[in-house]
Amino acid sequence: MDGQQTGILTPEMLISWKRESGFLKIPHDPKTIILCPQSFLIKPYLGWNSKKLKGISGTHVCVNAKKGLYLSTGWGIGSPALMTACEEFRALGANRFILIGLSGRLKSDLPEGSVWLIEEALIDEGTSTNYGQEGIGGIVSGQFSEFTDNLKYYLTSAAMTVSTDAVFRETPAKIAQWKKYGASLIDMETSALFSFSNFYNLQSSSILVGADLLDGNWSHPKKMDEVNKQLIATLKLVIQIIDNE
Repeated sequence: MDGQQTGILTPEMLISWKRESGFLKIPHDPKTIILCPQSFLIKPYLGWNSKKLKGISGTHVCVNAKKGLYLSTGWGIGSPALMTACEEFRALGANRFILIGLSGRLKSDLPEGSVWLIEEALIDEGTSTNYGQEGIGGIVSGQFSEFTDNLKYYLTSAAMTVSTDAVFRETPAKIAQWKKYGASLIDMETSALFSFSNFYNLQSSSILVGADLLDGNWSHPKKMDEVNKQLIATLKLVIQIIDNE
């Protein structure tokens, strides 16, 4: 099957070329990558002496050299952009990927600013199909670990998010269908991250903070500052758990 074939260009080839060309700067070998679509999250970690990995699109700062823990942002929005970065990190040896980001709420009874540990993702984006997953409407789970079990002590577990490529094509008919499948949140990356991690047998987790509401009509977040505070607190919690492993 096509999904089992190796690509003509592999991440390993690209990394090898970047090494030979001198484009790569790797202060410490990456093992765990915390993926932050909202770039402001990593600003407190960007001091003058911060250890940045250079040569992969985006900004990547090492916050625990012993653990190989990096915060990663600035690679763009959506599944294709995220997977490009993840593939290169995988080629460098990373084996755990944790997404911390915002999500839309498909149900009005989900509080704004609530934090959810995602267990399943409904596919409504195209990247997942390139990792051997079913097409639109397929459901994919993350590759969980002891780290995920530790998170469950602090976070609410959500049944499902749906990941889409097109934020302006979240039509009433689509939302009704997504809710029928059981989705309660919506984002742009989780299903592809889970598909990627299943394909390579890597650990993956997704933690989403509820922001805008798409239930009948669209409503912007009422207290965005509070939502952002939840993102910051969640990132600190994840880093603390990994530091203590």
